[in-house]
Amino acid sequence: AFVSYIQSYSKHECNMLLKVKDLDLGGVATSYGLLRMPRMPELKTLRVQNFSPDPIDVNTIKYKDKTRETERQSKMEEYAKTGSWPGLQNKQPKKPPSSKPWSNKVEIKEKRRDKKQRRAEKRALQDAKKAENKEDNEDEEEDFEAEYRLMKKMKKGKVGKDDFDAAIDLDQMSDDENAL
Repeated sequence: AFVSYIQSYSKHECNMLLKVKDLDLGGVATSYGLLRMPRMPELKTLRVQNFSPDPIDVNTIKYKDKTRETERQSKMEEYAKTGSWPGLQNKQPKKPPSSKPWSNKVEIKEKRRDKKQRRAEKRALQDAKKAENKEDNEDEEEDFEAEYRLMKKMKKGKVGKDDFDAAIDLDQMSDDENAL
């Protein structure tokens, strides 16, 4: 409950006003009845005051159920002999693993990075298509302007009809239409 409380406090909408560093963490931990402070990323950089961990050895607390208690006693004897708790994996790290934030910031950053990359690739494709279309349009405009100038010259009588037809390849167009 303490961990959830600290997480919700740090992620609250008013976290600019209600800061975790201003919170009396020792008092809160004492009010939750904690024997020791849990390891959590939100508490890494903060100094906890008003809290003294209780020197209670949890191995001395007995189960009420006799079968579970005898099982625990046998496991404790084996632990005293071997130095490893029975039932745990053999590959235990020598030092405790560093606590990681519970938020999925790393995943979110990777998703954002992937999304940005996909957008950039999509924009590059769109820009390439626009450039091709622009070149095609410019070529068509130049052809149209050249044909328009030739048509004006033909109307003024400076160019003959045969020269005009040859210049705009009108003979080939009519042959292509007849072939269809």
